[in-house]
Amino acid sequence: MYGYITEDGYMGNVNGELMLFASDEEYREYLEDAREYPEAAV
Repeated sequence: MYGYITEDGYMGNVNGELMLFASDEEYREYLEDAREYPEAAV
């Protein structure tokens, strides 16, 4: 898990690319869902 806070939200690393999330909590939830349902992850 890697990311940082920006003015617009939380920039998190997903599969080697940065994605903007509303918060670090939303980023963590996305990663947890991606582990549970890998076919749904981008």
